[in-house]
Amino acid sequence: MINPYNILKLLSNFIFDKFSYNAPSPITCDEEQIARNLFNCLIKILESSSYLFESESTLDVDDESTYSDDEDSAPKTPTFKQLDVALDTDYQIIDDDFNLDQKFSLEYMKSAVDYFDEKDALTGKRKRSWTSVQHRFRRIPNPQCITRFRKYISTGGTKKHKIDDIDIYVYDQFGNARYQLLAVHDIDLRRWGLQKARELDLNSFEASENWLLAFKHRHRISSRKITQLVTRKHIESRQEIEQAAASFVDETNKVIEKYSPNEVLNSDQVGINLEPYGNRTLTHMGEQSTWSS
Repeated sequence: MINPYNILKLLSNFIFDKFSYNAPSPITCDEEQIARNLFNCLIKILESSSYLFESESTLDVDDESTYSDDEDSAPKTPTFKQLDVALDTDYQIIDDDFNLDQKFSLEYMKSAVDYFDEKDALTGKRKRSWTSVQHRFRRIPNPQCITRFRKYISTGGTKKHKIDDIDIYVYDQFGNARYQLLAVHDIDLRRWGLQKARELDLNSFEASENWLLAFKHRHRISSRKITQLVTRKHIESRQEIEQAAASFVDETNKVIEKYSPNEVLNSDQVGINLEPYGNRTLTHMGEQSTWSS
């Protein structure tokens, strides 16, 4: 069991060893607040069944509040004192494909830039230094990322972000089409992808065969034979069916009277559909029945 009086005695010894003795002075508000915080921490430790101490080391500096995105605004230093950028990992060029595309979402970039750019209403200057920004957004390695973030935000995100948006759009279109029992083919997926790419100004996107195969594999989409067909026009009640049949016979007889029997062909057994349709469609894997209209 931990004895708080032993802790107090040891703490007093540490203070005497570290600092020279000073004459007694009136207790200030700051000193009282510090003592109260230490007391509360000690109480929490004594009341807990287990505890873990963590330490954190930083290399923060205080003069980074003058940071600006413009390179010309940086103070000039003699040549022999300038850092070797090639050897400094904090200032090496960030690989777009690895860091920005895979580590930072577009929403994360916007939040970081907005937080960094927020200005004081009275002074008109930035409210926060780079140190405070990095303290909140710990995944950002250096200030150069903020400039890159602005670039990608202005263009609607990185290439990977746009590819992801295309993927979401095409899958939504596919899901909506299948919900309406419409047949979907490869050309439809590619057409939707190219349409979204043009909206995002991603002219390098070609909806290639590799992209198409990866899309179908990622969403478990395959080509299946249509097993259930729903006609676009249907009649609900038997009475309506009989009325429609009688009306069809009457109208047909009126037309047949204008021709000789040799000019009339019976198409009852001829395989001609009023509404032509394909017998396959792209749909989700594992469906027990594949419907189409």
